[in-house]
Amino acid sequence: MQPIVRFAPSPTGLLHIGGARTALYNYLYAKRHNGKFLLRIEDTDRVRSTDTAIQAIYDGLQWLGIHCDGEPAIQSKRADRHREVATQLLATNKAYRCYCPAAKDRKKDDRKCDCRLQQNSDVRPFVVRLAVYEGITTVADAVVTNTVTIDHSQLDDIVLLRSDSTPTYMLSVVVDDHDAGVTLVMRGNDHYTNTFRQIQIYDACGWEKPQFAHIPLIHGQDGAKLSKRHGAVGVGEYRSQGILPEAMCNYLLRLGWSHGNDEIITMADAQQWFDIEHISRSSSRFDMANLLNINSHYLRSLTADQLLVAVGPFLPIETIKTIAIHETLLRGLPIFAQRAKTLCDFARLADFCWNRPSGINDAMQTKFADVISSTDDDYESIVKQFVIDENSTMAKVCTMLRLALTGQKVSPSIGDVIYILGKEEALKRLYCK
Repeated sequence: MQPIVRFAPSPTGLLHIGGARTALYNYLYAKRHNGKFLLRIEDTDRVRSTDTAIQAIYDGLQWLGIHCDGEPAIQSKRADRHREVATQLLATNKAYRCYCPAAKDRKKDDRKCDCRLQQNSDVRPFVVRLAVYEGITTVADAVVTNTVTIDHSQLDDIVLLRSDSTPTYMLSVVVDDHDAGVTLVMRGNDHYTNTFRQIQIYDACGWEKPQFAHIPLIHGQDGAKLSKRHGAVGVGEYRSQGILPEAMCNYLLRLGWSHGNDEIITMADAQQWFDIEHISRSSSRFDMANLLNINSHYLRSLTADQLLVAVGPFLPIETIKTIAIHETLLRGLPIFAQRAKTLCDFARLADFCWNRPSGINDAMQTKFADVISSTDDDYESIVKQFVIDENSTMAKVCTMLRLALTGQKVSPSIGDVIYILGKEEALKRLYCK
């Protein structure tokens, strides 16, 4: 049987880091087993669902290189099919019309009501509830590799159709998974309660259940569930901070899954290696420092052409189109890549290539300009000799030269800066021309 998995986010906010990891794991599972990866937008919450959030999901997945098989499914467009299943359950007494107050108004321990025993054609508004009967449900989880059991007394008669006949999430997700032939539902372990409830719908419909795999959640460094107070949590935010998609995928993959001691794992290798058995059974902690280290590795591995494409959105494009500045930037690419951890770092380091600092009239910088104007030797050695000749210090001389040449307090070495700018431009800045 061809495995079919899905990623089914709710478009009520940005694509969260946890959601992106879930999508990645499902995508890699499908690739490893020559299966299908489906995308479904679960917009049954029509009030909170937005087109902006839907687009953010599409953009985030595309940036990460996670592509679904076929067109994405929009859950709300299948409402008629969901209502059809609810009607069938009513006809077989697996569901009933409930005239009780809304679930939020009912007592916590009032899991059942008498409506299931008193069916009539009352014209009052009603919701359709699943009739959950006594017994137990056991889930054999593919991640924790053991069974989890719940007594049905802990489950309420979940609502399938609201009083306006709109289907609920619980009904819609089961119908959509069944109709799509989903064989594995892999999602965060905060869905355990949903899983037990949804199994009741599978059983009531007489449908074969998929396998379930619940992934431990991502936590912050303090051990609490990852949230905005830990920093950026949306994939788009990391993109705007200059994280490469390859680095983000590598980091998310390793954030709860391992392949021996390998830290750097390409998407090509991940598609060959990924398995459920090596998903961690405990929550992972998001570590920004580790992500930056991985990102810097991928930055250094890019070719000059790849770097220019990647860093392009962070640079003033019209400015760097000039031939002189373009050539300057090309000389600096490998040097900046060695020092930068993000594309934003890269852009800040490269800023002096097109932004000339305000002229600083300093007698010492003029002397240094006189020295290098007549030589093309190793500029690092020239700086060291200049410090000795001037009876000064490296800190003082380099600070002065760095400000004169770049206008920045932090930059590559003076020798590298002169190399990047070219001798002619460096002398213009030193002579304040």
